Amino acid sequence: MHALGLMVLAAFVGALTVELFLRAWLGMLGSAVALARTVVRGWSGAEGRARLSRFSGRFGRAVLSALLLAAVFRVYLHSFALGVTEAEQYAYFLGCVVRIVPALATLLRDVGALFDSDEDE
Repeated sequence: MHALGLMVLAAFVGALTVELFLRAWLGMLGSAVALARTVVRGWSGAEGRARLSRFSGRFGRAVLSALLLAAVFRVYLHSFALGVTEAEQYAYFLGCVVRIVPALATLLRDVGALFDSDEDE
């Protein structure tokens, strides 16, 4: 029973790390797009402030997701010393696959939405 619980935890951590990585990656890409738009279209006015706000929100989410991802790995691998058995590693991989497959289906749409318009949020 203990081994089954560790495998379920490993699968959950796998899905969680994929989610956090995707959020960090999309946040950084979105903040780069927002910053580039701000530089090209201008810093002043209500639109400029809205673009800077969009940049800071996306950048903040990216940094928070990246820090949470690092914390998950730190706690799971180092503090609890889990993820060392082959069964846990397979379960982690399956958790990653379960989360990444639906994410790949919407990834192009999500990335495209970052470039579509200035009023995307």
